Amino acid sequence: MPETALSTHDDPSASSRHDASFLHLEGISKSFGSGADAVQIVAPTDVRIGRGQFVSLLGPSGCGKSTILSIIAGLVEPSDGLLWLDRRPIDGPGADRGVVFQQHVLLPWMSARENVEFALSCARPELGASARAEVTDHYLDLVHLGHAKDRLPGQLSGGMQQRVGIARAFSLEPKVLLLDEPFGALDALTRHSLQRELLRLWEADRRTVVMVTHDVDEAIALSDRILVMNHGPDATVTRDISVPFDRPRDPDTLPDEAAYRRLRTSLLDSLTRDETTGDAA
Repeated sequence: MPETALSTHDDPSASSRHDASFLHLEGISKSFGSGADAVQIVAPTDVRIGRGQFVSLLGPSGCGKSTILSIIAGLVEPSDGLLWLDRRPIDGPGADRGVVFQQHVLLPWMSARENVEFALSCARPELGASARAEVTDHYLDLVHLGHAKDRLPGQLSGGMQQRVGIARAFSLEPKVLLLDEPFGALDALTRHSLQRELLRLWEADRRTVVMVTHDVDEAIALSDRILVMNHGPDATVTRDISVPFDRPRDPDTLPDEAAYRRLRTSLLDSLTRDETTGDAA
């Protein structure tokens, strides 16, 4: 793993203010292919994320961000390395991790309400029918879909579909919420609205979140820490940056602060410099 490139914003002790061992990736790597044809997409990577932190994986497209997220989710097996969540090894998918993908992944023959209730019946079987209905209504109301609970996914806009996906993920009460560019397929106005919706939900819940994004402004607005990945192949985390803004925060006023502009410029310079270096190589 390359030496961490620290800036005035970088804070190696950021995770120590939380339970730094809550989510731990040790020497995680991933290669595809075999023998002489093997390509290492993710080089050995070490990350510790504290309980209740909102952490973004930021990097250029194709650098392995989603691969790391899939490894944490248990959907992809690492080629090497170990993972722990709450001091227990991760060796496959589990209800302790909820995932929201760029595409909504809703069952098209079920209503918004039924999609959430079905997921609850699988992940939280201890809940009875009335409890499932109560939890479902609660989270759909939180994402402002109380009026559309009985609509099928095909009757919902893209933003509304993604709201159902977010409500479903929160309703499962996972230890870690994994977001794979959840707003990447949406128009700018809807993306802006849902970013603020997610921030509001997280502020009330403070669940541990790992989000993949290549949007610098999104990462700054939502995150406690930003893990910057270099251009692949052989990509890894090269910077661990603490976002220096108190919570609760208003993403609409952040750009007015000099610290925001400095951090944004630093991140863009890192991404641009790395992409240029990668192309030159």
